[in-house]
Amino acid sequence: LGHAVRVLGGDTSVLTITPRKIDSYIAQRRTEGAGRSTILKELTAIRQMLKLAKRAGAYHGDLSTIQPPGFSAKYRPRERFLSPDELAKLLATLKPKRAAQVCFIVATGSRWSESVHARPDDWQGDQIRIRGTKTELARRVVPVLEVMRPYLAHALGALPFSRWSNVRRDLQDAAQAAGIDPVSPNDLR
Repeated sequence: LGHAVRVLGGDTSVLTITPRKIDSYIAQRRTEGAGRSTILKELTAIRQMLKLAKRAGAYHGDLSTIQPPGFSAKYRPRERFLSPDELAKLLATLKPKRAAQVCFIVATGSRWSESVHARPDDWQGDQIRIRGTKTELARRVVPVLEVMRPYLAHALGALPFSRWSNVRRDLQDAAQAAGIDPVSPNDLR
């Protein structure tokens, strides 16, 4: 809600937040260069705040009018995945511990955040425990396919993984150095 506080004003009463004020907010955020998905996230936070205010009896507006009709992020999931050749090229350009973490994600299909919480004793025979927290079903045990076991074995030597603060940038740089299309942490899954 940082941008909302800045644009709407920190002393703005929830009672004054109207569709017209939200339209002005969106217009300003667009002129500042914010993307549709970013603005949508901000509107979601504003709507959630107003929902809590409504529950407390402090807001009486219609929540359904806060987001303009048809306003969406137009999100389309990427369909990128690495071929075995691309993966080999990418791994060759990464530092060993970073390559190990990439191997873990590829071998297990885990999310980036789940790879951060991986521990050596999570692998038990032909299964691995994934320490997920993003969704109700994120904490799970998954089978490790035979073809993925060498990648997982490589990853286990580096567990637990150290902090990797610029993973997106580093993967972009590594992909460029490897001569392959850009790749994100999610593409590794």
